[in-house]
Amino acid sequence: MHLKPLGRAVTGLCLLLVILSACSAIPPGTSSPASRGQTIVDLVEKELIAVSITGVSMDAVALHVTSISPKPLEILIPAGTYFVAENPSVQNMVARHAASASIDPGAIVDIKVDAACASLHLTAPGAADTFAMVRASELPEMGKVIDQLNTTPVEYPVEQAAIWIVTDDASYDELGMLVGGSPFGPPLIQEEDAARAMMLADQAGVDIRKYSIWNDRFALLLKVTEPDLVTWLDEQIATETTATAPAGSIEATALPRAIVATNIPTAASGGEEISQFAAEAAASSEFSATDGSAMQATGAPNTSDCGDQPTAWSSSREIPGATLTVIFNRPVIPKRIVIYETYNPGAIFMVEVLGTATAGSSAVYQGSPMVIAECPRKMTIDITGVNVPVFAVTLTLDQENEAWNQIDAVELIGVTP
Repeated sequence: MHLKPLGRAVTGLCLLLVILSACSAIPPGTSSPASRGQTIVDLVEKELIAVSITGVSMDAVALHVTSISPKPLEILIPAGTYFVAENPSVQNMVARHAASASIDPGAIVDIKVDAACASLHLTAPGAADTFAMVRASELPEMGKVIDQLNTTPVEYPVEQAAIWIVTDDASYDELGMLVGGSPFGPPLIQEEDAARAMMLADQAGVDIRKYSIWNDRFALLLKVTEPDLVTWLDEQIATETTATAPAGSIEATALPRAIVATNIPTAASGGEEISQFAAEAAASSEFSATDGSAMQATGAPNTSDCGDQPTAWSSSREIPGATLTVIFNRPVIPKRIVIYETYNPGAIFMVEVLGTATAGSSAVYQGSPMVIAECPRKMTIDITGVNVPVFAVTLTLDQENEAWNQIDAVELIGVTP
């Protein structure tokens, strides 16, 4: 398992970790401090054990424990125990679940504690790295998340995502650095994992809105399918757009994931009119991961000349049903969409708007693909009758008439709720 570079100086690595089983219950009526389970930090402070801590490649920390006690001891390592790397360039680690071990007087025991990374952008610990041990991270959010993870069992990618969100303020893009196989393998943290990590952090009492991953909420909303995650994201976004569709408008159920509340202003009656370009984008295919990628359709137009340019999105080939979805930072009641076509204009035959709803989408333009001589071209679509907030636009292209059609930017003009 590796962390995939993202075009920045990122060296943090972490391996998929095996979850230790929870501690065994202490028998009732036991009263001797030596026989009762005590936390490993307590035992060190009471000078009943001595502990040295080192890294274990990328997947765990190793505790070498020597008993100084005249009595047998039960050692408890609570979830949330924090291991601070003595080398400041090495990752700190945190125990995700409780572990336990028994040790006889004068004996030595080695305990492997599976842990999660808590310093995304630092280097992986190795056998030569040493750690100090504290009861818990100084971050109160860390304790809340660890408690929630031990209440709601989830898979490792969700746990690691939740921890990185609170320790490193990781965006979804950064969470994607954790990959399987080679350093260029597939991401282990998928959209569903990131959304569940957000939900668990929220359930733990963490204000998820103050973290960078909240900026990815719309992009995640387009991808998640698990009903509880869809419902949670819907409810969270609804608090930003407390609104309902007025009589005569497109019904909320006709928009994907549209939440309805009260008193939404219409394009004619309220709110501030704003113009914005896309912040994120995804496509059914793209020419490459850089030149001609979907992300080339984000931001303001930057392709001034007509032609096959790397600064505009194009599909991998002249396929008849290519789609491009662009996502905007602020949901608005749409009034107009402007599409900047910079190569072989005319292939767009359907434009849909996507909101914060439960199923379907709403087409605001349908037409026949055609060859248009004007290039570059600004395709303008005036919108009426959509009175719920939308945050994304999907373009569908048929490129059989010509070669690639390229999209440089998409502008959404509308009224804020």
